[in-house]
Parts: sequence; structure tokens; C-alpha cells
Amino acid sequence: MKRKIMVIAVLICVFLTLDGAALYLFASNWTEENIVTDPMVYTQYFGERGIHRDPTAKNHKTGESFLVASDIFPKQIPESAQVDMFYYQYLNKWDPCYLICLVYRLDQKEYEIELTRLKNISSSEKGLVYGAEGFSYELAAVNASEKGYIYALADQENKRLIYVEITFCNYFTDIDYLSVIPEEYLPIGFDAMRGNSARKNWEQGNSLEISKNTLISPIFLQENVVNYLQKEKNRILPKGGFIDG
Repeated sequence: MKRKIMVIAVLICVFLTLDGAALYLFASNWTEENIVTDPMVYTQYFGERGIHRDPTAKNHKTGESFLVASDIFPKQIPESAQVDMFYYQYLNKWDPCYLICLVYRLDQKEYEIELTRLKNISSSEKGLVYGAEGFSYELAAVNASEKGYIYALADQENKRLIYVEITFCNYFTDIDYLSVIPEEYLPIGFDAMRGNSARKNWEQGNSLEISKNTLISPIFLQENVVNYLQKEKNRILPKGGFIDG
């Protein structure tokens, strides 16, 4: 009886291994992507119930939502605005990445109203991440973290407002933001591409500053995952590999 159970257990392990390999091949080639450049559909993404603002909103074509909750991007584009650029990209090869840029010009009165709204938003104390040294325009609001950037710049001379989001997981983005967003809109010295210094530190197991007072090491995470899996293995399959009936 014990030998029969052991054979069944081995067959199950073989099945799971083959099934896992197939799943890995599928996942490694799976990609979700959505690119939008029409400002007429802006509110579908950033409106009160927009996909990129409301966590309960669903895009039935993809699994996109948002990585960082923020009020920096406006809920709608003013009717009088002259839109220079709108670009929204969601890319998910394994983990979701977002690249968004909205640029428009306003008259003096509306410009000042929106600038006041932005300056009243609580911004990150530490506004420079991923090698950034500063910005080419006045920084009106910013959300900066290990997940990247969401910020708004104010071009006083041209009454122009520039909103940018570059958010991602695991310390790098799969989206080539340099080929989409003009350099003048990006943080000076910013590098969130694969191989950036923060990503290298994570890969090497060095501690990374997650928040102002918190350090966490990838090795710590790995050890806890291994311990959990070992406990699950021991719970499901007792020592000796046999299940007594």
C-alpha cells in the first residue's frame, strides 16, 4: 500500500513539473499592452470612475488599473486647453508598467487655478529617486517612491502644465520612456531602465530604502519564502514520503 502511494506521489510530482514548465513557457511569452493617444478618451482613464483612478473600475480587455494612487493628474482636461501631447501606455510582460504624459496650455486664469490645486497636493518629501538630480521646469507636485514617479511641472512662460507618470515593479520599467517622452519633461539624470543602480542593488541582495525609516533586504524576503515553502511541504507530505492510510 505504501509503495503504491509512493508511486502515485512520484507521478503527481512529474505531472506538476511538466505542467509548471508549460506554464512558465506560456507566462514568459505572455504580454498585455494598451496604448492610448486620443485625449478625447482621457476621462475613461483619469475621470472620477476612470480605470487609472478608481480601483473598482475594470477594463474588460486588459487587467490594467494603477500601481500608485495619486491625484496629480487632473480628472478631466479643461475644454479651453490646447493639448500638446497625451500618451498613455500600459505594458505587462510579467509585472505591470505605466508610462503616461499629458501636456497642455491654458489661459492665465485657468493656469493659476490648476497650479494652485497641484501645489496643495501633499508631495513626497524625497522628490529625487532613481538617480534624478532635478527638473527642467518648476516642480508643482510629485509622488516619488521605489515604484517610480508621478509628477507635474509648471512652465510659467508658456502657461503650460506637464504631467508625467513612470511607474513599475521590481525597480525597473519594461517601457522605453526615452523614445516617447521629450527629455525636457523627464527628471534630469533619471534612470529606471533595466540595469539601473537600484535594480542592481536589489539583484545583489543589498538593502534598499523602501521608505524613510524602513530597510528591507531581498535576501530576507527569499529566506522567508523558502521557509514557508518548506513548512508547506512538511505539512502536505510527512517525513519519509509516505502517507499512512
